[in-house]
Amino acid sequence: MLRLAGPNVLTTTAQASTGLIETYFIARLGTDALAGMALVFPMLMLIQMVSAGAVGGGMLSAVSRALGGGRLAEANGLVWHAVAISVGLGALTTVAALLAGPQLYAAMGGSGASLVAALAYSDVVFAGAVLLWLFNALAAVIRGTGNMLLPAGVMCAGTVALIPLSPALIFGIGPLPQLGVVGGAVAVLAYYVAGIVVFAAYLWSGRGVLHPPVRPPALSRAALASILRIGAVSAVVSATTNVTIATATGLVGVAGPAAVAGYGTGARLEYLLVPMVFEKLPSGYRITGAGEEVLELADRMEATSNLLEGRVFGRDQGVRGLLRVTLAPFLSTHLLMPDLAEFARLHPDIEMDILSSGELANLTNREADVAIRVVYDRKSLPLNLHGLKGPDLFGGVYVSRDCIAARSAGASEPIRWIVISAHGVPDWAGEGEVRTAVVPFRVTDAGSQLAAVRQGLGITTLPCFVGDADPLLVRVPGTDLHMYGTLWLLTQGEARKTKRVRLFNDFLVRRLVAHAPLLAGLSPASD
Repeated sequence: MLRLAGPNVLTTTAQASTGLIETYFIARLGTDALAGMALVFPMLMLIQMVSAGAVGGGMLSAVSRALGGGRLAEANGLVWHAVAISVGLGALTTVAALLAGPQLYAAMGGSGASLVAALAYSDVVFAGAVLLWLFNALAAVIRGTGNMLLPAGVMCAGTVALIPLSPALIFGIGPLPQLGVVGGAVAVLAYYVAGIVVFAAYLWSGRGVLHPPVRPPALSRAALASILRIGAVSAVVSATTNVTIATATGLVGVAGPAAVAGYGTGARLEYLLVPMVFEKLPSGYRITGAGEEVLELADRMEATSNLLEGRVFGRDQGVRGLLRVTLAPFLSTHLLMPDLAEFARLHPDIEMDILSSGELANLTNREADVAIRVVYDRKSLPLNLHGLKGPDLFGGVYVSRDCIAARSAGASEPIRWIVISAHGVPDWAGEGEVRTAVVPFRVTDAGSQLAAVRQGLGITTLPCFVGDADPLLVRVPGTDLHMYGTLWLLTQGEARKTKRVRLFNDFLVRRLVAHAPLLAGLSPASD
């Protein structure tokens, strides 16, 4: 296993390093040249991943299956099929890049000198797209025979050769002309040509397992399909990854060439990290020990970034801007929406974003600025959050008025409990003076729970501010109230210093005090 995996890791690392070496030297030409390369990078990596991993994987698989089945003649013929696919898809790549490149790079934020550099590099490197496809195809065929060392050796040697060759062609050393950004593309194509010569010499010399014919045989549709069928599925993953990078590059492009250059360099480093931090298994990818260390560092970087962002945000003393408030759905729809609307009318320059969800937003990661939460135990509050304590919140057991009226008229059949599937009947809830059935009525959310009890389907537990305020409901006779917890207004340490957060907290604290009797179930129940 290690004998096969080791060269594979070297191969992937060498392929990713090729781009980094090129990037290092082109960076000496200036920001525009580096930004131009960054614009071309997603498309180039897409072709690299599809030719080496997706379609290349199909070639490797087809050769391995033929050899494993004892069909040596078929395996020999597959070499020429791999060459035919490479030439065809390589030519298609060249045409697509030359026709769509200018519009694509402009859409990704390229303009002026950075766009000129992108087109100069792209025109040359994609003019030789057949070489890239053919290089990866022959390497895949050789790996399909079980020889992992030769492709890995060629790629590692080529990576080393690029260290003097790239700067020689970019800056013009000795008799070599100064080609600028184009020199990086010429160096890479020269590397592919040399690799193709080595791979072809090995395959057609008869020194390996395969002995392909000198003249190409008639192409078989079945053989072509066996390769492309596997490659097409894998290509979807490669396309998704690189379209994401291209989209991100376009978004970064709004900030100018320097931002594009920086992001493009970071993206190349990310590709280099993949073989180091992830181990490929039949079931997917598993993070390695090195990856765990990178993840820990990334978590620390994220925490530092959030802290810096929070401090900058805390210095914002303007009223105008975004205010994100997270709270439970019932609090939004049945208690605080009139107050939120009033605050919005009082402060039209504040953009309100109400996150009404059962999920807890992470204030430290700036997913929200203010959280209104029901807290059962004060000790459970995160130490890094600042809290303003509000009123206590109570709940009770409620039933529709029609159900009570029916029982008063003589109905005696048991009444179902209406429960949310994930919760069941709370331990504190009693049936009081009614008789409940063994079979419950289950729903998946609080809105359906309220609708069911209003329809007279049974009894259920509700916050007092919901049940007491509903004219169709009444508390079940003989039942007691239960304290759900205490309402808290929570903010992250730096965010609470901004003027709009302070305005909101001051306003809402006053409104919660006014709601305290309803929250505690002390308002006259509608019975």
